[in-house]
Amino acid sequence: MKLAWRFLTQPDSCWVQLLTAKYLKLESYWTEKKYHNVSPIWRSLCAVRSSMKEAVCWAVGTGHEIKIWSDPWVPYLPDFRVEGLPGAQRKIYRVADLICQHSRMWKVDLVHECFTPHEARAILSIRLPMDAVADRLLWLKTPTGQFSSKSAYTMLTQNAPSSSSSPKINPAFHWKALWQLQGISPRVQIFLWRVITNSIPLKSRLAQFVSSIDNCCPLCHVSPETTDHLFLKCEVVQLVWFGSPIGLYVDMNNNDFTLEYIFKGWLSQPSSFEAAKMGCAIIWSIWKSRNRVVFDSWKFDPKEVITNALHVYNEHLVAACISPTLPQTNTQVGLVEASAHWSRPPEGYIKINVDGATGKNSIVVGLVARNEFGVVLACRSIFDGNWSGKDAPLEAS
Repeated sequence: MKLAWRFLTQPDSCWVQLLTAKYLKLESYWTEKKYHNVSPIWRSLCAVRSSMKEAVCWAVGTGHEIKIWSDPWVPYLPDFRVEGLPGAQRKIYRVADLICQHSRMWKVDLVHECFTPHEARAILSIRLPMDAVADRLLWLKTPTGQFSSKSAYTMLTQNAPSSSSSPKINPAFHWKALWQLQGISPRVQIFLWRVITNSIPLKSRLAQFVSSIDNCCPLCHVSPETTDHLFLKCEVVQLVWFGSPIGLYVDMNNNDFTLEYIFKGWLSQPSSFEAAKMGCAIIWSIWKSRNRVVFDSWKFDPKEVITNALHVYNEHLVAACISPTLPQTNTQVGLVEASAHWSRPPEGYIKINVDGATGKNSIVVGLVARNEFGVVLACRSIFDGNWSGKDAPLEAS
């Protein structure tokens, strides 16, 4: 599209004159014609013509450069083009034919004579400059009217048909804050982007294309492997989050409690950027460990995952010469309100946190042991899917 823009705005260039003489002759670039045995450059220029139509429009000056019947120049009409009345094309050719150059006014009688009423109203509503300035082609996707590759890419992606394989980017997410994080590996930042946009090859996504693939989570073998399940709500992954320095408790009863929601909260305020970096390190380590489970038949170890996450977190803090200021509780990262804060045990003591939950004919207990520095020494979960007791809360506790 950038080459097409140059073709339209640099008519005096040698390569433009050469292509015009060979393929257009007296026609317009916008004329729909099929050519065979053409050069790759001209074929590419014609390929983007339909996309260019909705993004360019002439700003009328003298009107000498604008062809009435083929160029886009009336911003109030579909495709910015006119059709006119029968026989009108033999009377006028350029927009300059419709303008009185001395008074800088439209020739109203001629406009009504050559165009339908609604086209005439649209043309007469165009304000002409007081001075005889040159016509200018505008790129409508930028405020300045100048072409930019970024705006062209945005236009193409917005117009592209949606598919299950294209990433769904939420513009409300704090992407700028993510890319500006210091003391974190760029590959980890990019991986979080892939996770949030659902662009990693999880089993639930692969099963959409290959029916023989089992979409079950390789860690718990219970639920489908989705983004939020693998990185947040899987029962073994919950141990990782709770046992990490963040001490995050995952609310399984809140459907709005998603990975995107968590990182959006962390990235919304600078005071919780360290928690966001620790969270990035955790999901990176979860993904690496998950792949070892799938491809190397490795047993998932929450303690090792936390250790690897701390290594990733501290490695780039040292490289960036940043002092760690990681919050110890989820209430300090602006995420959710919690009724209890994890507090450090006295020096030389080990603190064990225990929590239990119950479901229909099931009971689960999680235990995490940490020293006075918050380092996880051991963690374990106990699950009973055939529980038939009478006092579930008491037994879970």
